[in-house]
Amino acid sequence: MRKEKEIASRNTISSASRISPKPQRLPPLLVAAMSSLMEDLPADVLLLIYRRLPCRVDVRHMGQVCRSLRNAVPRPPPPLLPLVLLPRAGGPSFSCVDGGCFTHAFHVPEEARVARYFGSYDGGWLFLAFGQAYAHMLLNLRTDQHFRLPNFVRMGEPYWEKDSAMVILAATLSSPPEHEHCVVAAIISARPRPCPCIHAFWCLWHQPPVAIGLASAPVMSPCLEDVIYRDGAFHFLTRDEHLFAYTPKINDDHELEIGRMTIYFFLPWQCVYDGSVHARYLVESRGQLLMVIRLTPHGTPPTSAFRVFQMVHMPIGAVSTVYKYRWNELHALGGRMLFVGRGCSRSYEVADYPGFVDGIYFLDDGSFYESAMMFMDISAWNYPCSDTGKWLSAEPNPRIENFLPGQSPSYYSPQVWFLP
Repeated sequence: MRKEKEIASRNTISSASRISPKPQRLPPLLVAAMSSLMEDLPADVLLLIYRRLPCRVDVRHMGQVCRSLRNAVPRPPPPLLPLVLLPRAGGPSFSCVDGGCFTHAFHVPEEARVARYFGSYDGGWLFLAFGQAYAHMLLNLRTDQHFRLPNFVRMGEPYWEKDSAMVILAATLSSPPEHEHCVVAAIISARPRPCPCIHAFWCLWHQPPVAIGLASAPVMSPCLEDVIYRDGAFHFLTRDEHLFAYTPKINDDHELEIGRMTIYFFLPWQCVYDGSVHARYLVESRGQLLMVIRLTPHGTPPTSAFRVFQMVHMPIGAVSTVYKYRWNELHALGGRMLFVGRGCSRSYEVADYPGFVDGIYFLDDGSFYESAMMFMDISAWNYPCSDTGKWLSAEPNPRIENFLPGQSPSYYSPQVWFLP
């Protein structure tokens, strides 16, 4: 415990640049007047008010007004849906996907206002790079805690003989950052390799951070699409739609060890797409692993459709010596809402959110394949932030709606999910 407190104290931001949300509090007299009015309303009317609020953050704050409102809110309340971090000229702002509001302001340090954000984790954590291709960090918008992340990857022959500069493109964690044995897994690009083809791992509490890089198996596609942690292992999705799984372990000397890679081979040529694949994501939903395919009509944005597949172990009699799994297509989401983003995809139940319907929410993350741009000077940075929306899968006419119309391009960051 003492060790955790010592490291946590070293990973705090000074009071001059502390990150803290600025809550929007109502005047006390207004709160008292509202409370008096609400106390006389019947429970069914209060529940109707709760269901009509468009903003999920306002729903969570609803119970702070008076006891009657607290009793009207279902217990336990469903988790807050992700907010969207929007890169704007004066610094990032946060929007609800349902309310379309920009009122959820978080103050960030001056140097983080033009950082490149590349992922998130539950509890208000964000991955970012202050210098586009360097000065990586994990920080929390609700507390004053942050962790430095590595800027170099350590790999041996036949790739490099010394540490090489890297850019982190996507990342996730094995546990909440407060846990001493939290391990980070990332998809990185490192010179001289131009594509997202390297797995990298490090212990979050080890300072200074050291990344261990592992190249893809030569028989597989060199491009990694997404990473997720489940069942005690990090799973990486390849462009060929196979999975690489690595099991992390912290030994008695507090050093990180990565177990032998397990490859999950999937039946080839089973997925034929009407259009070009723009991205592939991994999502855990209802205890199952899903692969979400994002399609574009001609290989370039805008996104035109999605298809969803579930990982299935092939029957014993049909199992070959190599391909033991298949992606089984789901033709309906079955009451799910999927928020897709590399390293941070999440699944929610429609039944918990009145007014919502089945669908897939997505952001403009095409820069994932443009890692070379991040090593260049500021004149080359370009994040369109336009291919954003929700895919409503209801039959017979699935369609895409843009929930952030008018979003301007950014020179410093793509959009990312913020997980409250």
